[in-house]
Amino acid sequence: MLLFAGLPALILAGQREFGAAFLVLASNVYAISLGRLLLARNLLGKGRVTPEDLT
Repeated sequence: MLLFAGLPALILAGQREFGAAFLVLASNVYAISLGRLLLARNLLGKGRVTPEDLT
């Protein structure tokens, strides 16, 4: 997660584009988190995992 979310932001920060780096980092973290939530909801709906498995 850190490589996917952090590397583009680090490259932009190295070029002194701090605003763009923050936006890229925030959007990538949001996309990863949303994907994990959707996957968990899908697996719960199909009965492949229980709520206790996700804690």
